[in-house]
Amino acid sequence: MPILSVQHLTTQLRRAGQWNTVVNDVSFDIDANETVAVVGESGSGKSVTALSIMGLLPERVSKITGRVLLDGEDLLRFDEKRMQSLRGNKIGMIFQEPMTSLNPVLTVGRQIAETLIRHRGLSRRDAKTQTIQLLDRVRIPAASRRYDEFPHQLSGACCSAS
Repeated sequence: MPILSVQHLTTQLRRAGQWNTVVNDVSFDIDANETVAVVGESGSGKSVTALSIMGLLPERVSKITGRVLLDGEDLLRFDEKRMQSLRGNKIGMIFQEPMTSLNPVLTVGRQIAETLIRHRGLSRRDAKTQTIQLLDRVRIPAASRRYDEFPHQLSGACCSAS
């Protein structure tokens, strides 16, 4: 059974009073330890697909149909509170411009560790240890040193990997 199964995802966005289909009948499965790339031209719906899966589109201007199954549960049926408990814990997204997604006044390690503290209830010390392990796992060179660096000190490739 896939970890994530997207089935017949269709997203419509309202603009100037009209509903426009921007994602039409997208389906795919992602298994454990599988890497998937979503590729397409600018404006083809890659970001809207991801935002739909994450439940990050405002309800007043979006209609999303289909099924998004995470561990067998349909995310499209979850309320906002339940989605918030999943984001950063079981599901996450790296936005197109990771340099602007990271807070420039906080170290990279602290930003990742805060997510672990908030969503997994880890102590600061355990969160730091796990953050360094995660940075190492995604092949950030010198992970323990990078923990204390600020986003501007990392290359774009390092930031998008973290």
